[in-house]
Amino acid sequence: MSSLKHQSPGPEESGADKLYFSYGSNMHLQQMAARCSDSRLFAKGILRSYKWQINSRGGANVIEGNPEDFVEGIVFTVSPSDIQALRHYENVERKFYAERQFEIEVEHIRDTALEGRTPADAAGILASYNAESRLTEKEPSVDAASPGHNHTASNGAVEDTHLQISPEHSTTSHQSDSEPRLKRSHEKPSASKAEEPGSVPISEEGEKLSRKALIYISYEYPLPGTIRNEYINRMRLAMVDALKLGVSQTYLETSLHPLVFGKDPRTSTQPEEDR
Repeated sequence: MSSLKHQSPGPEESGADKLYFSYGSNMHLQQMAARCSDSRLFAKGILRSYKWQINSRGGANVIEGNPEDFVEGIVFTVSPSDIQALRHYENVERKFYAERQFEIEVEHIRDTALEGRTPADAAGILASYNAESRLTEKEPSVDAASPGHNHTASNGAVEDTHLQISPEHSTTSHQSDSEPRLKRSHEKPSASKAEEPGSVPISEEGEKLSRKALIYISYEYPLPGTIRNEYINRMRLAMVDALKLGVSQTYLETSLHPLVFGKDPRTSTQPEEDR
């Protein structure tokens, strides 16, 4: 079992921001903007020795795994009012999720100019990129950016949805890490923004750094389950944004996609029945 240390957070200091690690639908920038208006992008995050699951309530969760397991996500800075909002949406009072602080390994967001931006600003900037990284459906084709579109077959089964990434935005080895994976069409945040908690958290020498961050885990519902139908589209949008922000394609395809859409996009060719 994991030896990762965790603790319950103490009372927030007045006016003090904290870090929050999102591994589920809050990776969707527009949703995060709507829920946590003070939040800012901080980094890509990696939680070691845990693995991603859909739990028995049909939502995202992380559970302790083996030392080689990990969960990728997005780290935000959040204000005390944002934390109260997160507690509401995560149903902490009803014990659907518990709030904890874990050590999260942090890496730069794919486009470092987005660090310190609000989720709404970052979503607008990403929308302006000529990025072809997207989630699509085979039949009919669905624009992943269209909110509220849950596509199901006539028999109620969720139809095949798979991750498609254009070569120039792939994270495979043919592309140098030094090459930009998304076109940059704007300047970095001003100096005042760069001094805020959401800016450049990683050593320029490439040293791996970690930060304590809030994370919401369902200890009361740790058993695996089937994803709720309404949650499928929210996770699709979250995966689109996560990919653009730097969460790896391999992780999304192997850890999230089979549990969200019911199959591995790298090997599946035929539609499956609803689970």
